[in-house]
Amino acid sequence: FRARLRAYLPQSAKKENKINEKPILNAFSDARIALGIGNIGSTNGKVIESQGEAFENSGHLFDRLKKDSKRLGAVTPWPYVNKELEVECSLADAVIDRWTPSTAEAVFYHLLYNENQSELAQRFSISQPALRKRLIVIGNMNSINLFIGRFEQLITDNIRTGGNSEL
Repeated sequence: FRARLRAYLPQSAKKENKINEKPILNAFSDARIALGIGNIGSTNGKVIESQGEAFENSGHLFDRLKKDSKRLGAVTPWPYVNKELEVECSLADAVIDRWTPSTAEAVFYHLLYNENQSELAQRFSISQPALRKRLIVIGNMNSINLFIGRFEQLITDNIRTGGNSEL
């Protein structure tokens, strides 16, 4: 979600060919994401009116993220998982904050559509080495993939074991 938002570039910048300028061009194209993992009591058509541990956790975390000037976090019912995710989300947040619009767009298509480097290079009409630099060197895609994999493993294992899995 953040990759797509950070890929936004104002039309004026595109027209003036300022696509590779500093990320300040897209400083307002971002989001704060607070993931709350837990039981759901009741849901209503509106998230703000829904109840349960997941909603309460994400709401409290969202407030904390705003206070700490962070944009990404996750909280679960498992304290040892929360400690790990705090570190991992902080590092992922720092990586994402450095993405230029072109890097964010490459990351977006890679993650959402699982496009490989050759497909992405063709999509953006650039060479494969240029795409690799955008995705791997600047975007730290290997680290982002490790983060996503670890997050999925932590949550899946703890849901399956009822929170009795200290990985």
